[in-house]
Amino acid sequence: MDLIKSSGSLAIGSRFRRLSEYIMKQGEEIYALYNLDFQPRNFPVFYALSKQEKLGIMELADLLQLTHPGVIQQSKALEKQGLIESVQGEEDKRRRWLSLSAKGRKMLPDLEKVWQDIRDVFTELLDGEKENLVGNLDKLESLLQEKSFSSRVAKRRKERLGASVEIIDYDPAYGPDFPRINYSWIEAYFEIEDIDRKILEEHQKYILDKGGMIFFARINDRIVGTSALIKKEEGVYELAKMGVDTRYQGYGIGKRLGLRCIDAAKRAGARRLFLESNRRLQTALNLYKRLGFREVVRNNPNSDYKRSDIVMEMYL
Repeated sequence: MDLIKSSGSLAIGSRFRRLSEYIMKQGEEIYALYNLDFQPRNFPVFYALSKQEKLGIMELADLLQLTHPGVIQQSKALEKQGLIESVQGEEDKRRRWLSLSAKGRKMLPDLEKVWQDIRDVFTELLDGEKENLVGNLDKLESLLQEKSFSSRVAKRRKERLGASVEIIDYDPAYGPDFPRINYSWIEAYFEIEDIDRKILEEHQKYILDKGGMIFFARINDRIVGTSALIKKEEGVYELAKMGVDTRYQGYGIGKRLGLRCIDAAKRAGARRLFLESNRRLQTALNLYKRLGFREVVRNNPNSDYKRSDIVMEMYL
């Protein structure tokens, strides 16, 4: 019987180690997804220091139930990255105290978002089960075979960011973001044309002062997308300069910007809305179709844009 119990304990221990190694490897992918230079193996020391003003090696070892060499290894790695700093004790000069550096404190809010997403995914995976250890292991291993942990966290991140998107009216404070986002996507596929520079750099003159509108997609204080309605004549507007920061694509931001433009055009009494695009932008064309636009012109010879090879319209 003792041999059976011992074998069972070893088997569970082996499964825990395997799961831990898997999560650690997935953690590297997760931090990369958030564009954060952080190693998951250094999490224990960094997290502990985020909750305390300062701690020594002995205090960290006791708190984290790690060996002194293990704590020292993590601390050196974090200090090399500039995320923590060590200072000499005031009363005992032989002691060194560790605390987050200015760089570490600056990174902390972004790291806390990652940790919250990870916690949410674990909660979802375990579905509130706490008592059955072996059952939880079975469930975790089965679910992670179906879909990787990093992809689950990525999905959670998209949901969180998508829920926090605001579509706002034009604000001069965000004026420079209008050309920034549009130059980025245009340069990725085409060449910047004179008409682009005129409209983007002088958008007040060529869009707003002529009865047009500009909208921004904002997450917290960061502008991640733009769109514009250019008034062409009474009752007719062009949907233009719609772009989303590449780091935030896939969150439904383009659709929300498009819907805001359609609603604003209706409120302005527009009877027709049109846009010009290029067939290389298949994802954008599919979005326009879902919004209700239909193709009306191929290879428009009267376009101001060299890259334009399709016109789509919608009657409101």
